[in-house]
Amino acid sequence: MKAKLKERLDVFSDAIIAILITIMVLELPVEIHGQSVHYAQLFHAVGIYLVSFCFIANLWYQHAVIFNEAKTVPNRIVVLDLLFLFLLSLMPTFTRLMTEATTQVTVLMYGGLNLVISLLFSWIAKTIIHEKYPDKNDMRKVYNVIYGDSYLESGLLYLGIMVLGYFWPRVVLVRYIIMPIHSFISDSARA
Repeated sequence: MKAKLKERLDVFSDAIIAILITIMVLELPVEIHGQSVHYAQLFHAVGIYLVSFCFIANLWYQHAVIFNEAKTVPNRIVVLDLLFLFLLSLMPTFTRLMTEATTQVTVLMYGGLNLVISLLFSWIAKTIIHEKYPDKNDMRKVYNVIYGDSYLESGLLYLGIMVLGYFWPRVVLVRYIIMPIHSFISDSARA
């Protein structure tokens, strides 16, 4: 029964993530004035969508790796994963907010959501990995597959970027663009 629940949770998570990516692209603002498109706004919106896409795609990859490590999932993991998916489902809205107005508030909200999602996901990963692997070297190997070499630094990095976002939101927006894309490329190199 628990194995079937894990399988259903995997399928449900994949479906939610696919829907989120679709919603984000459908919400891209495209302004047409007369016969011309406002290209600067379109490229700005596509850039922010790319960031959110890479963030969600990385989480999907990491989610798949973690849940491949588990044969079954306890009820608390089901609840935590549903909470994770709820927070992740807020990404299209926060992406749209930052697309429409890159301000101090929207950049901090976007960063805060990224931080909370990342921390919750780390909690899920830690719970699954620590239940399966009692040896710290084995745990470290799995963490490296999921996060790469810098898995301990990501929470501090998000906090530091959020502080910078308070003072320089447009600079942090560029950092938000670089981080997930870099991680996305790094994940493909590790796979």
